[in-house]
Amino acid sequence: MQGSDGKFDLGSIEERNILLRLPRFEARFDGSVKTALIAAGMTCAFDGSCADFSAMANAPLAIDDVAHATFLRVDEKGTEAAAVTTVKIVVTGSRRLPDDLPRMIVDRPFLLTIRDRASGALIFFGRISDPTPVEKSE
Repeated sequence: MQGSDGKFDLGSIEERNILLRLPRFEARFDGSVKTALIAAGMTCAFDGSCADFSAMANAPLAIDDVAHATFLRVDEKGTEAAAVTTVKIVVTGSRRLPDDLPRMIVDRPFLLTIRDRASGALIFFGRISDPTPVEKSE
C-alpha cells in the first residue's frame, strides 16, 4: 500500500531480486509557476496591498513572478536531476529619497557574496564583470 497516510514503509519489505525494465527518458520543465501558486492559495504574496515582506526590506514589496526549471534524465547509467526556482520581487510603492542621501553608483566590475546571517556560512560567491544596466525590452 502506498500513499501519504504513512503506510509506505520500505523497512517492512522483504528484500528480493526482480527483473525491472524501465525505458530511458528525459523530462524538462521551464516556466512560470505564478498561476499555480495563486490557484493553490498563495494570493497575498503577489498583491502589493497585501504582501508583507517587511523582514526583508523597509520598502513595500510583492512577488511579481516565480519561475521554475527542472531536468530529469534516467538511463542505464543512472539518474541525473536538477532544479532551480527564481522569485522576482518588485517594489510596489515609492518613497522620495532625501536630497542629501549619499550615493554609490556601481559601474565597474565587482565581487559579491551571499552569507547566512545566523551561521555566517558562504552560500554564494560571484563576480559581475559587466555591470552595464540591462535595458527593458517591451
